[in-house]
Amino acid sequence: MALSAAVGRSVRHAERRRPAVHAGPLLALALKDDGTLGSMVGGLVFIGLVAGLAAYLCSLDYRRTVAVNGNRREQRLAIAADLHDFVAHHVTGILVPRTRHLTDDILTAA
Repeated sequence: MALSAAVGRSVRHAERRRPAVHAGPLLALALKDDGTLGSMVGGLVFIGLVAGLAAYLCSLDYRRTVAVNGNRREQRLAIAADLHDFVAHHVTGILVPRTRHLTDDILTAA
C-alpha cells in the first residue's frame, strides 16, 4: 500500500512527460517482493492502476493550467484594447481643438 502511494505521488507530481522515470524504480521494488507470482502480478496491476490514475490527474492539472492561462491572456488583451481606445479618444479630444486653434492663428497671421 505504501508503495502504491509512493508511485501515485511521484507520477502525479512528476515533470511533464516524465512520470515513467519517477515510477520505474518504485515499480522495480514491487518485483523484489518474496511473495508468490500471483501476489507480485496483482501488486503490479494495482500499482499500474494507481500510476495510471495519477498520470490522468496530472494531465487534468496541465489542461486546467493551459485553460486558465488562455483565459487570463484573453482578459488582459480585452482590457488593453479598452484602455487603448479610452486613452486614444481622450488624447484626440485634447489635440483636435488645440490644432484647430493653432491653424486658425497661422491662417489669420498670413
